[in-house]
Amino acid sequence: MSFQVLTQTSSGERALAVCLVAFTTFMVGYTASRVSLSQTSQQEVVPDSIVIPHQAEMWKYFGE
Repeated sequence: MSFQVLTQTSSGERALAVCLVAFTTFMVGYTASRVSLSQTSQQEVVPDSIVIPHQAEMWKYFGE
């Protein structure tokens, strides 16, 4: 014996499902990227002695 269940979904239900999937995907991706960024920012601290100045710094004394 086999049963056949026929369910019809409306376009409103499909649109709601698409929005729910898109929102869930966005939230998972956003949370993963924030966690990744917070872990790398705590590990990589650049001291001031290694910072390379802007290219315009070499011209600042030229007009004096």
